[in-house]
Amino acid sequence: MERALPGSGHRIFLISREKQSADKETFTVLGAKADVYTVVIGRQPSCNCPDSRIRRNICKHHMFVMLRCLGLSPNDPRVWQRALTQVEAEQILGGAEQALGGVLADDAVRRAYLELMGKPVGGLKAAAAPVKQRPLDSDACPICFDQLSKKESVIFCTTCGNNVHAQCFDMWTSQRQKQGADPVCVFCRAPWPVNKPEGRAKKGKGRAASRPTDIVNLLGASQAHQSANLTQRALYGNGRRYEEEYYEGSDGNYE
Repeated sequence: MERALPGSGHRIFLISREKQSADKETFTVLGAKADVYTVVIGRQPSCNCPDSRIRRNICKHHMFVMLRCLGLSPNDPRVWQRALTQVEAEQILGGAEQALGGVLADDAVRRAYLELMGKPVGGLKAAAAPVKQRPLDSDACPICFDQLSKKESVIFCTTCGNNVHAQCFDMWTSQRQKQGADPVCVFCRAPWPVNKPEGRAKKGKGRAASRPTDIVNLLGASQAHQSANLTQRALYGNGRRYEEEYYEGSDGNYE
């Protein structure tokens, strides 16, 4: 029976690959919502995403590395093993020096990551201009589902540019904080600061939300993610409720 592959169809890319030893390599992966995760392939394969670290699942980032970066077949039992022998790890890592086409993140993403890590960027191209607020005409509030209007107070996320009613967001954020969860964008889950000096936005203009520099999310640099629908419903369909409850119960790491 064919196994279901986690994250099939999601926009996941390889940022970097670093060899630790003959039987261990570290892969830096850009996830479905442009958060950066570290996948280690070795005798004890691992990923630092919540699905792997908390729920102990074979996550989509692990599958991405095994299938797209290392070229293994989904029917290869080593893909699904939670531990590898030294020989298995060396065979997997030694058999694929080049990632499959379309796997590598673009220059802007890799440059942004290297800058965050304080590493040389070489000749990589700079990231695009900051994300702008999306037009209100075709958007509905993701919390109350009413149409957004220039006559109302609207805020937007500077990571993905999506809009939300300011009052709805304040109430939603208040409920999250009561549960011990940090404020995040309703759409892309990028962290949303609460100590902004600005007051409520002027009608129809929106107040911007920049994200803390200690959280690695590269949506602002990834054109592939900016053009995608990153809502829970778009990514997970009927599993939206499960995914929202699960990730809101995690420690702040999202897709």
